[in-house]
Amino acid sequence: MQTTTAPSATPRTSLLTRLLIALRNFALLLVLLVVVAFAATHLFAPNPGASAWPIRLLLGVALVIGPGLAFGGVFGKRPQIWPPYAALAASLALLVIWLKHDDPVLRHPPGTAALRSDFPDAAASHTLTLRYSSNVPGSLHDTLKYPANLFLRSSPSFEKIEQDAEWIAFITENRAKIEARWLELAPVRAWIDDMAAAPELADHFQKFSDPIVAFKPLREVSNYANALAVLYALDGHPDEAVATILPVFTAAQKLEVHGRTLVRRMISVVLQKNALTTLRIVLDHSEVSPAARARIAAALAPAYPAEENARLLFLCEYETSTVVFGNLYDSTLLAAFKGNELSLLHYFPLYNHTATMNLAGDLATDLASLGVRRDQAGIVKRQADFAASIPRSFWPRKNLVGFVLLNMSTPSFQRVTERYWEVQDYRAALLKRL
Repeated sequence: MQTTTAPSATPRTSLLTRLLIALRNFALLLVLLVVVAFAATHLFAPNPGASAWPIRLLLGVALVIGPGLAFGGVFGKRPQIWPPYAALAASLALLVIWLKHDDPVLRHPPGTAALRSDFPDAAASHTLTLRYSSNVPGSLHDTLKYPANLFLRSSPSFEKIEQDAEWIAFITENRAKIEARWLELAPVRAWIDDMAAAPELADHFQKFSDPIVAFKPLREVSNYANALAVLYALDGHPDEAVATILPVFTAAQKLEVHGRTLVRRMISVVLQKNALTTLRIVLDHSEVSPAARARIAAALAPAYPAEENARLLFLCEYETSTVVFGNLYDSTLLAAFKGNELSLLHYFPLYNHTATMNLAGDLATDLASLGVRRDQAGIVKRQADFAASIPRSFWPRKNLVGFVLLNMSTPSFQRVTERYWEVQDYRAALLKRL
């Protein structure tokens, strides 16, 4: 009887061993390439504030030598395993320490008084501003329905007086719709009246998921108030026109003073611009009583120095970002940037909070000084220089996530400051006219 012999297990074991060796070699090569990429970027395209060339060269050699020895050691005639692996561990430890090393101090600590909103009843006034915001317990956000925007293609001109006739013809033609919608907006108008009557309006925005004041209901009331005020003036009731538009203007001013976000401040500027335009038309087309003129003058008197509000345009976003970017594991923030390089935070220490905020703080402080002086050319140049100094590629580098955040979150301030000072100049011109 012929006997069969069981197949030897040796070839299978040998194949598995070869696969494991190949996997190890691939992993070592990958580690070497990644470390070389970090070292090369730091050497030839350093981050702002990096060490001098000789120090960067020494660090690059120290980072690469361990993976290089480990990768080369496994291919020698007599592979040296443990000494190269010890060098690899030392180099990787140095890499992690270097990546995690942050600036020791924050050069621009937050704490501007207007942005702290720590006055009496601040919490209650902040809650008031969120009455129509989404994702707020007890909010009236879902109670307000928005029809098609009647004013999508027509609005009063800020300075082009020759367009007044076109605007007046439009609102006269649509008067019935305007008056009907004005009645529907009674609850929102009450909200704006409450904000206008409040001594101050706090802003306690702290993290990315926090709600902010809702723009749509403010814009809705603003649009219809602007239209009705002009109609009242044309009807021979200028004082009623003034009473219609001043609450919107006053609430907008108060939203600006303590605003911790550029969005809230620009909402305020837009609302003020529209109200000032309407007041100009009312004054042009009717005889406003001395008492109403006094009310306009009192409302237009700056609630806060114009130069200080200009400075806060730049500082508000910086001060809030020191809090928001200090908690990058906030679930809402990570969800908003899903698929972005922020996800790398979970795998490697690629974010230096203080260093990131120092770059942002230097920019905000410089721009604030330029904005107060209305130096538009200086603002453009400073932002261009900042953009040029911030690495924009996603090639491995120290503080990669910090640069992603700076690139994504730094707005262009040229148009912002232009619009802000246009409104301030227009306010001053109306005050002088009164």
